[in-house]
Amino acid sequence: MKTSNDLFRGLLKTVKDQGKKKRRRVGRSLVDVVRLIEEYSVEELCQAAEDYFKKVKDLNYLLSKPFASLHEAPSLLINFAHLIQGLHLVPGLTVLDFGAGSCWASRLLNQMGCSVISLDASYTALTIGKKLTSRQPIFGKQPEHTFLQFNGRTIDLPDDSVDRVFCYDAFHHVPNQLEVLREMCRVLRKGGIAGFSEPGPDHSESPQAQEEMRNHRVVENDIVIGDIFEQAKKVGFTDMRLLIYSLEPIVASFDKSDQLLEQGDLFLDYVHKTINYSQNHNTFFLCKGENELYDSRYRDGLLADIAVNVNSLLVKEGESFDIEVRVKNISNKVWLPSGGNTGSVNLGAHLHDVDNSLLQSGYLRVPLSEERSKKILPDEMVMVRCSMPALKTGKYIVEFDLVSENVCWFKESGSITECVAITVKH
Repeated sequence: MKTSNDLFRGLLKTVKDQGKKKRRRVGRSLVDVVRLIEEYSVEELCQAAEDYFKKVKDLNYLLSKPFASLHEAPSLLINFAHLIQGLHLVPGLTVLDFGAGSCWASRLLNQMGCSVISLDASYTALTIGKKLTSRQPIFGKQPEHTFLQFNGRTIDLPDDSVDRVFCYDAFHHVPNQLEVLREMCRVLRKGGIAGFSEPGPDHSESPQAQEEMRNHRVVENDIVIGDIFEQAKKVGFTDMRLLIYSLEPIVASFDKSDQLLEQGDLFLDYVHKTINYSQNHNTFFLCKGENELYDSRYRDGLLADIAVNVNSLLVKEGESFDIEVRVKNISNKVWLPSGGNTGSVNLGAHLHDVDNSLLQSGYLRVPLSEERSKKILPDEMVMVRCSMPALKTGKYIVEFDLVSENVCWFKESGSITECVAITVKH
């Protein structure tokens, strides 16, 4: 029996060897995707996409995605989750949803706080997407969601204008992949990422793909990872990353669950499932240059050193009082300027009683600088003068912390808070 190391080597070889895969001869009964692309122009294939959506009579299926089918929902949701995780999304980023179709993914991205541009070759598809957003409006105030028709060759956006490209099950429909990759790279900002969830290297020969090409003139390309990366390097992408996973989970009784950790039969079953899935599906990311320093919209690793010049205070009831606080950025992230926008960093405080029971969360919010545009860089220190609200007679503990607005309090990321005991007398 093969060892776990042998199976993992096989798994990695399966993914990497896609770049060396040679096209099998297409039988006479099969539609050859290469010939299909040669036979029609990009413009004609864009029109075929428009005709495809125009033929849809009942829009309920498209409007209810990703929950339209119990059979499809698990794969749609799992692949969507992996794609947004690999793109390192945070609120406020501008995301281009390439091949958005009915725009169900665009709507979810917008709900999560991204400014979204839905791009599709089909005007009708974008109209359906607009209908979806009108029937299921976004909750709360979120960034703009716009719709843009694609001519199949150029993306009508300025250079360096988007932070991420989100491409879910759409790139395999593209006949001119090199040209489109060049456009994606052009509109991406430095440090941007293009993420793809696509079928595998034998996709064009699958029954469903054959049906689509034969009846609707829809391009159903094979996605060969090695070929994609070679094209991506030519147009300016600098790195490629793969996700290796399986949709199908391992189900085990509690008594046998240790086999997974002990590299027993369950472990081998998991590796087999992952290999099989990786042969038919690709989730990958193309990076444009090195990532710039992450900022305070990313919650992981937000750390501060906080020092207060007093341990305790005695004040009178009804009188406000000042406290000076030294704050140092000891994280590797740039803190965005203080204010109310997502990721803006403010000094804050929680109010507790002497038993440390919380009386008021967010008792205080103070900007770190009077300069509204000032960012706080790693290792930078600022002094903040806090005018504390008046309190009633009693004993309190004020816990100072920093808050990245609409992201988290720094304490949630492991940062150490600073406390001051305050006694208020009549």
